[in-house]
Amino acid sequence: MHGLGDTTHGAELIVLPDDGEDALLAEWRAARTSLDVEEYQLTDDVALALLCELAGQGIRVRVLLEPAPYGSPEANRPAFAELAAAGVDVRWASRPTGFVHAKAWLADEQWAVVSTSNLTFSGLKRNRELTLRTADPATVHALARVLEQDRDNLGDQAVAGALRTLAARDGGSAHQESSPATPGGLVVSPVSTRAVITGLLESARTSLAMATELFDDPTLAALLAKRAATGVSVLLLLSATDAIPASQAALLVEAGVDVRVLDQPYLHAKAVLADGARYLVGSPNLTRASLDVNRELGLRGGDAAVAAQLAVTLATDAGRARQLHQP
Repeated sequence: MHGLGDTTHGAELIVLPDDGEDALLAEWRAARTSLDVEEYQLTDDVALALLCELAGQGIRVRVLLEPAPYGSPEANRPAFAELAAAGVDVRWASRPTGFVHAKAWLADEQWAVVSTSNLTFSGLKRNRELTLRTADPATVHALARVLEQDRDNLGDQAVAGALRTLAARDGGSAHQESSPATPGGLVVSPVSTRAVITGLLESARTSLAMATELFDDPTLAALLAKRAATGVSVLLLLSATDAIPASQAALLVEAGVDVRVLDQPYLHAKAVLADGARYLVGSPNLTRASLDVNRELGLRGGDAAVAAQLAVTLATDAGRARQLHQP
């Protein structure tokens, strides 16, 4: 993990609970002018107090919250009320279907952060979570536009148009592999995530390693089975035995996919790593809802240090996970 003084455009990976919640919230504490947050669930006292403290210091704090995480309209209401009382520009997200399941923030319009971690006690202190931060200008600009569109509830078509405009202005993404516009590598559901993940899976020549809390997408299951059948080593880490439909689990195991369940720490991370070199980390599970319905945010890239750290994390978790055996 790099320090906050690092001013390169390279990405930095934060792994929880190993690195500790201070590593995750350090970007907030370093903010001097502005902090924009889009979050599925906010119930952690430390995170909530810090947002209020920053607003009290004159920093422009804007927060967008999912109105009913896990289908519960009460979950984020205390945080909303406390933030509003502290002078934070806090708003409810709005989508015609699905959730705003993203976990992302933008500090001083210079640092873009995309995470798998909810701002909850478990998300910050217990779960296996992954967070990517970068100062890449294209990523920062793309995330700023998406957060702006979401704050104003302009919808997916507006977001897709904004990303296309940015990608055209920047000459396309350096990480693009015949997928929708991903300026700076920012990946957005339901705009581009399915195409980007499909591209990563299809591009793998030797290995695929994935972590996801939930898996239920039949198209991805069929593709993973096909890749395994062609000799690609495929590892799929899940949070629980019932985190995947039995029919899809059976298909994967029969094809030679190494499907494992991580009991401790609880697997809330979401990541895809192809050939140990190209990755996607962010909020989307490998589910139809995450890929095609929800607002999800991720970052794709090929930073060697991040890829190596991610490979070690996935391999370590695989070593302590139990194999999923299907009859």
